[in-house]
Amino acid sequence: MAVKPGITLEDIISVSIDIADQHGVSEISLSTVSKKLGIRSPSLYNHVNGLSGLKAALAHYGTKRLYEAMADAAIGKSGEDAIYATTTAYIDFARNNPGLYEAVSIAVKLDSDVVQKEADKILQLMVRLLRTFHLPEDLLVHQVRILRAFLHGFVTIEQDKGFGIPLDVDESLQIGLDTIIAGIKSKSNQTEERE
Repeated sequence: MAVKPGITLEDIISVSIDIADQHGVSEISLSTVSKKLGIRSPSLYNHVNGLSGLKAALAHYGTKRLYEAMADAAIGKSGEDAIYATTTAYIDFARNNPGLYEAVSIAVKLDSDVVQKEADKILQLMVRLLRTFHLPEDLLVHQVRILRAFLHGFVTIEQDKGFGIPLDVDESLQIGLDTIIAGIKSKSNQTEERE
C-alpha cells in the first residue's frame, strides 16, 4: 500500500498526540499511528525516522508549542507579572495537553539538536524573566532550576492524580508560586543590600 495521499507530518503528530493524551507516550507505536491514519507502518518512514524519530518530532512540536504559549503570555509584562503569566501558561499547557506535555518532558532525554534548541528557548525565556530581579548569575541559575522543578513536579503529581487531599489544587499552585517569587525577591533585596 502506498502512502495515502495527503498524509503529512502534521497528521502523524496529531494522531500521536491523540494517542498520548489518551494512553501516554509509551503507547505510541508505528503500528497504532499508521492504523489510525489508514496507512501501512513503513509509509511513516517517508516522514519520520522510525519510532524514535516520531517521538523526537512529537517532542519538538510540543516543546515549540510550550515555548510559544509561555512567550505569548510574557508579552507586555515584566518582573513578577511576567513570571505569574508564563507559569500559568505552562500549567495550562500541561493541563490541556497531557500527552504532549509528557512528550516535552522526555525531550531532554532525546539526542536531537532540533529538540534541544527549542528546549533551550524555554530556558532562556525563564532566565530573561528572572534577570529583572538583578540576581548574581549563579543564584539566577539556582532560581530558574527551582522554578522549573516546582512547575514540572506540580504538573507531574497533578497528572498522576497525586493530590488526593480535598483542598483546592489551584490554591496550592498559587501559594507555591507566591512562595517562590517571595524567595526570589528576598534574594534580590539581599543582593542589592550587599552592593
